[in-house]
Formats: sequence, structure tokens, C-alpha cells
Amino acid sequence: MAMVAVQQQHVQAMMEDRLGDRDLRLDARWLSQAGLGIDVATPEAAQLLVAMAEQTLRETDRALLRGFV
Repeated sequence: MAMVAVQQQHVQAMMEDRLGDRDLRLDARWLSQAGLGIDVATPEAAQLLVAMAEQTLRETDRALLRGFV
């Protein structure tokens, strides 16, 4: 799992560097009991990820989002 964390940090730093103020990172709250992980590709996992994304968008300032769409 450490390798995934390092890769994520690298990609985040690269995006911030290349996109500058055009970079917007949205993170969903990750529930430890959600049953999600590397190589978990069940219909239930996909449904949960979509629900997490929708909740994150609902909680994000609309004015902030308008600058990116």
C-alpha cells in the first residue's frame, strides 16, 4: 500500500505543477469499513464509489466548481 501512496503523491505533485491554479482536487471521505481497495471491482464497489463522488460534489462550493466546468 505504501507504493500506491507514493504514486498518488507523485501524480498529485505533477498535476499541481503542470496545471497550477487550474488544478482542483476533490477527495471523498473514505470509510474504512467500505470494503474498497486495490483490485476491488464489484458492482457494489462501483456503486459506492459513485455515491461517494456524488456526495463530494454536493459538499463542494458551487462557485468554485463553476470555474472548472
